[in-house]
Amino acid sequence: APDLFALVPSADDERSLLAEGGSEARDAVAKFRETFITQEDLHWLRHEGGIDAVRLPVGFWCLDEFAASTPMMSTQRYVDAVFDWAE
Repeated sequence: APDLFALVPSADDERSLLAEGGSEARDAVAKFRETFITQEDLHWLRHEGGIDAVRLPVGFWCLDEFAASTPMMSTQRYVDAVFDWAE
């Protein structure tokens, strides 16, 4: 989301945003992740949109055990939630 990068104009990607933006950037990314794709979105895709498959690209660095040693924030709980919502 382009608005996130207004916090750190020199950031080219999420990694540099988080590395350079401090807690303000981390809070903004967390808020974005909470609202960007929701259970209601997946419900709509399945029942209204007729979609029966969703591609969910996930880098290994976004999982709990790997994110801890990087500036990245883990997305594992979101990945787990999407799998739960898809059942």
